[in-house]
Amino acid sequence: MFGTGGDGLLMVVVNVADADWRPAAPARVVQGHELLSAAQQEELFDTVIEVLDTRSGTVLARTRVDENAIGLVGRDGFYSYAEHSDLGEPKFVVWSVGLSGYNR
Repeated sequence: MFGTGGDGLLMVVVNVADADWRPAAPARVVQGHELLSAAQQEELFDTVIEVLDTRSGTVLARTRVDENAIGLVGRDGFYSYAEHSDLGEPKFVVWSVGLSGYNR
């Protein structure tokens, strides 16, 4: 979750279960903790993004994307897993979001 500036707007980013979610066997177990791979997480989770007006308490915009946002890049960017290269190195996609067509 992060704010978009001093304009009273708040962008909320939440990972939710994919519509086709089903339990997955862990990719590995480390010190008793079951861990999923980045590829498994990409298959299991979507991302919901909402823009809230904190002054009026209303949701101005909402979207759900079939990507598992796993980190933030700057003020309006995210990154998600794409695939592994032939050498086994993970590749990530960086994407950004913006609110358009809204006037305070």
